[in-house]
Amino acid sequence: MSMLVVGLVPAGRMKRWLYRRAYIITCRILARSLSAIITVHNKQNMVGGVCVANHTSPIDVLMLSTENCFSLVSLHHIDGTVV
Repeated sequence: MSMLVVGLVPAGRMKRWLYRRAYIITCRILARSLSAIITVHNKQNMVGGVCVANHTSPIDVLMLSTENCFSLVSLHHIDGTVV
C-alpha cells in the first residue's frame, strides 16, 4: 500500500524521499515479522557504496534493507553458463 501512495506522487525530490522512507519501513516490518533483531555496529561505515555478496538469498536482502535502500541484481545459470 505504501508504494501505491508513493507511485501517485509526481517525480522529484519528494518522491525519492518518500520511496526511501516507505522502503525502509516496509523492510523493517517484514524483518520483525520474521522475529529478526538486527544490531548494526559501526554505522558510520554505511555511507553510500555497494554491497556485494555471493549466493545472497532474499532474506539477506531484506535484513540489509532495514538500514539502507539496495537494488538486487542476480544472475541466472543454465548448464553452467550465465544467461
